[in-house]
Amino acid sequence: MAERKTTKEIVLNEAGDPTGVIKWTFSDGSTEEFNTTNVNDAIKARLAIHGASQKIGDSYAGAASSPDPLAYAKAAVKETIAQLYAGEWRATVAVGPKVNDLAVAISRATGESLDDSVELVGAMTDEDKKVWRGKAKIKLELAKLVQERNAAKIAKLAEAAAKEDAEAPVAAPATA
Repeated sequence: MAERKTTKEIVLNEAGDPTGVIKWTFSDGSTEEFNTTNVNDAIKARLAIHGASQKIGDSYAGAASSPDPLAYAKAAVKETIAQLYAGEWRATVAVGPKVNDLAVAISRATGESLDDSVELVGAMTDEDKKVWRGKAKIKLELAKLVQERNAAKIAKLAEAAAKEDAEAPVAAPATA
């Protein structure tokens, strides 16, 4: 795998829950940590607002590449807010120019954030990408992405066909 100059780690406890510590490791082996328990409540609130804004904003990163960007963005924001209210932290489908299918698949399969998965894929060599694409869990998530896009396309075509039929039904060609 290609070496990254800086890595970021959210430190977890034995139960797998975040401790409030974020650790950066630099290419020379040195580290820097940020501990949220060392900031006052006003800064914690600003960090929470910034994080929520970033998380929800990431959900519609692929809107521009969808057939209906406005509908995509509105649905992604609504879905992400609902997930957060339900206590779920998972990446929504966001496929766009900066977020590729492999990053989405890795995020879904590993539970890592979409941002971290995008960063990981960005640091990969072509050989690394082939290895990841060969993993069964990643193949499954990639297939699901294709299936989701096809379902959305079918729904849009069905809507267009119904509208077309309502305006001017398609008649069978006359035979001689």
